[in-house]
Amino acid sequence: MEQSGTPLFFLLSAIFVVIAGVMMLLGAKKHKVSLCSAGVFAVLSLVLGLFFARLIFCINPEKASIIFYDELGQYTGTGAFWQPVGSGFHVGGFSLGIFAAAFITAPLTKAKLFNLMDSICLPALFLFAAIRFIEPLSDTETLKGFSDVMENGSFCFTPLFYKIEGMDWDTGETIIQWKLAVHLVESMLVVIILFALHRKKFAPGILSMYTAVLFTTSQFLPESLRQDGQLCISIFLRVTYISYGVLFGCTLLFLMYRAWNHGIPIKRLAAEILIVVICMGLFVVL
Repeated sequence: MEQSGTPLFFLLSAIFVVIAGVMMLLGAKKHKVSLCSAGVFAVLSLVLGLFFARLIFCINPEKASIIFYDELGQYTGTGAFWQPVGSGFHVGGFSLGIFAAAFITAPLTKAKLFNLMDSICLPALFLFAAIRFIEPLSDTETLKGFSDVMENGSFCFTPLFYKIEGMDWDTGETIIQWKLAVHLVESMLVVIILFALHRKKFAPGILSMYTAVLFTTSQFLPESLRQDGQLCISIFLRVTYISYGVLFGCTLLFLMYRAWNHGIPIKRLAAEILIVVICMGLFVVL
């Protein structure tokens, strides 16, 4: 996820952050977290989330050359780190910031780590879905959050598809092309997860595990359809894949450990996880 931003995008994002914060405070009692702990955790998550989200974006060599150097190749200083307009943030860094905030808040406020993580799951899902929904506003000059051009528009319909009209300069005929609104697909999938989990009751830590697994698996396929300048290590390997994969893998290992402690055979767990990993790998390649 790369976000830069227009003033309207930042204004709406700020409103969504406030709503997510209110959701977290209102749900604190349900997860046996004090309002003090929830408030500290919310603020730290936002600050550290934005810092790491920006950091991961800026340490990419390709992006860093654009952010910290002008058109003549002269170094402009580190001040550009704090000027996200025209550059961006990354969802993997924001996730890292949330985890860091949880590990700081738990001993600081004497709250339980799993309860803290559970308390932020639904607000974080809401925030992701809302910002994904308005993603095209982050750059009005290009179509952010859309797929590559689809020549065959037989199955294309709005609002999931964006219609592009052009002209063939050789024949003078009008050309109609379509792009899938990937950002809407991602947002809708997360909203489904949000509604599926919001009324459920789980033991401490389980909501966090379910959220991590469902979120990462739901985003792998849409992420592979994006064609809007993602951070890449190679032609097939995007930084977002790595962040989703690390979160997914760590969660599965933890769930595997807990299930093993409850008497489920380790071979059965390993086989099930292997199948899921293979399917996710196929999504990345395709």
